[in-house]
Amino acid sequence: MSGKKGHDHQSPSGNSGQKSPGRRGQGRLARLALVLETIKFSHTLFALPFAAVGAVWARQGVPGLYESLLLLLAMVAARTCAMSFNRVIDARLDAANPRTSSRAIPAGLLSRRYVLALGIISGSIFLAAAAAFWPLLGNPWPAMLALPVLGLLIGYSYTKRFTMLSHYVLGASLGLAPVGAWVALTGGIGWMPVMLGTAVIFWTAGFDILYSLQDMDHDRRSGLRSIPARLGPERSLLMAEFNHLLSMGLLLALYHLRLDDYIDGPRLGWLYMGGAIVFYALIFYEHRLLKPDNLSRLNRAFFHANAMGSMLFAAFAVADVLLV
Repeated sequence: MSGKKGHDHQSPSGNSGQKSPGRRGQGRLARLALVLETIKFSHTLFALPFAAVGAVWARQGVPGLYESLLLLLAMVAARTCAMSFNRVIDARLDAANPRTSSRAIPAGLLSRRYVLALGIISGSIFLAAAAAFWPLLGNPWPAMLALPVLGLLIGYSYTKRFTMLSHYVLGASLGLAPVGAWVALTGGIGWMPVMLGTAVIFWTAGFDILYSLQDMDHDRRSGLRSIPARLGPERSLLMAEFNHLLSMGLLLALYHLRLDDYIDGPRLGWLYMGGAIVFYALIFYEHRLLKPDNLSRLNRAFFHANAMGSMLFAAFAVADVLLV
């Protein structure tokens, strides 16, 4: 029937539906770009640098090839799974929000089934990568902890429905990155990755509070819980800054504790400290760009300060171990 959504199987001219190889290739690239935008693949830059720091700290040097590939695969697959489920779970809410109504599922560009399948496949890849640490490296802990971790990553999408502390659940999801890398490579736990992971929790909660300011009115109308919806813009900005101060304090405390041999792990030196200072200089520059009555620069501040800051911190922290 001509009124049904079957036009994807027809050629633009309405003939037999066959397309030239060039057009098929362009279509696949466009679909790939749409999928990557849907899961915000570029935001992997927020968590991956901290996983790299945890891995280098665990090995006190560069991990082996198999270890590095498994960690990278697990990280990317876990985040892809989490974001795919988030888009499916929040599809109805996204459709009602003017800011997110153009996302792929509400706009009809991707089906829920397609994105759900992507989530299931990527989740399975994460579980397989975690399980592979057992036979290949003799470490059963990633396999044992993978399912609870996946539960947290997927469960985050429901938290705004019942608690304004959802920002911290998101923070815990990213804060697991350095802890998970350490556990995967050592089979144990240590204070260095725990303190770094806790710093990531407060850092993430801070920038998520800022990001949620865009949806404050929608959250209030929809009965969703968030700190901006509860506290308003002025106090939310202060809350975000407080979280970032806590995060910076943890990184500075980690430097002093390790410098004085109070905790085990590789020594931290001036490069680590320099990276932390640069990181938080960018973060607090982000705060200076935002005003309660003017959030027009939020997206630029959000991505540039946080993505660039996390990468620079990781580069300095890794160099601190490898070069000093």
